[in-house]
Amino acid sequence: MIDDILAKFDGAFAENTIRAYRSDFIQYQAWCSHNNIDSIPATAEAIAQYVDYLATIRKSATIRRRINSLGTVLKLSKHYDPTKQPEVVLALKRMHRKIGRAQQQATPLTKPILHQLLSNCDNSLRGLRNKVLLRLGYETMRRRSELCAFKFEELAFILTLSINYEFQRTAKQCYGSWLHDYLEVAQTQIYHRKNRQTPCFGVLHF
Repeated sequence: MIDDILAKFDGAFAENTIRAYRSDFIQYQAWCSHNNIDSIPATAEAIAQYVDYLATIRKSATIRRRINSLGTVLKLSKHYDPTKQPEVVLALKRMHRKIGRAQQQATPLTKPILHQLLSNCDNSLRGLRNKVLLRLGYETMRRRSELCAFKFEELAFILTLSINYEFQRTAKQCYGSWLHDYLEVAQTQIYHRKNRQTPCFGVLHF
């Protein structure tokens, strides 16, 4: 069922978004099956019960995301979307009062931590790759998935002191010729170690 629904979403959403929609709906579907409830058509009572269940095992941010995902899938597939009904709204309020709304923030990558990580990278092929990813992650604040998909050929240099990074259809400008110089050196070193005859902007995956 969910595959047929999400097939219509292809091209309208990022692959990661569709993957999350599929995972969230499958988990809701499994809960419905375990409790002998029809997942479609969804009812406000069923969604509210699902929220109450999730409040015992998940954090509030995860629960809100799952309910929003269900609402989007149901609405865009022309099924009844009960996620804004009073029963669900009240269930979410109960959940927030029970487990709170605060999220545990990830530890930021500060400059001292960056230098410590860089000092642990050697000059091997893997070490050079890690240095590039660490510096790009620190300077451009890219997501993990964007960094893992990075390619040298996706770098577009703008003017003299500006570098525009295009990662997975997103862009971030970072100013400073030092980063341009660093990436050129890293690119040459990496391709030299891979025994490439002519360094060029190419895939960083290895």
